[in-house]
Amino acid sequence: MPEHEKKIPDLECLSRVFIAKISSETRNGRCVHLSGEDSSGREPGLCNRNWFDGAYNASLIRSKDSGLTDDGKNELAALCCKFQLDNLDNPDAFDNWIKKEITKIGDLATRHRCKAWSVGRSQKIINIFLKYCCAAYHSNYSEFSDFHKRHSGIEQLTEFLHAPIDSNTIKHLKWRPHGKSFCWTKDIKDWKSYNDIQEELRHRLPKGISSIQYEMTYIW
Repeated sequence: MPEHEKKIPDLECLSRVFIAKISSETRNGRCVHLSGEDSSGREPGLCNRNWFDGAYNASLIRSKDSGLTDDGKNELAALCCKFQLDNLDNPDAFDNWIKKEITKIGDLATRHRCKAWSVGRSQKIINIFLKYCCAAYHSNYSEFSDFHKRHSGIEQLTEFLHAPIDSNTIKHLKWRPHGKSFCWTKDIKDWKSYNDIQEELRHRLPKGISSIQYEMTYIW
């Protein structure tokens, strides 16, 4: 059945399925628990280290010197903790915000001498982290009730969120610019190469469906 003929689940259903998937023990070291306090007693939310570690680990690649130092990771976690999500009330505002945050992360990686960094890895950390925020908010689980109250702006922001781009996204879109294979960790080198993929995905959206809702339904 073509995608446009399929019924897309609502965000509450998609969010609950996503939370169950990432918290499954079958994921072993990649298991992410969004609910509950982290090891330092921080409640679910932007400053919870489990949320950051999950997003950061999703960006890792199999390459020497591809990860940040502990100091670098702590600095990046602090940056994510300070994300201001409640005043991004239109697509342009969100695009400008995420573009700046991608640049900040790239600069951070450069300062910490991480050689195998890219815009592709920066965007994945941010977009996975925001996907956690979206899922926690829309799941309507009681564990996230305080987060829901503190970040009511996510209700509106969800419409503008980008899909995380990785190998699953590239495969789904059959993304081969100029007929060449494409690697998200290496070939997303700037805003244009990133935004071109987001635009391609937006062209496929059924009416009334956001990019993140589409991604949660058809991609991951």
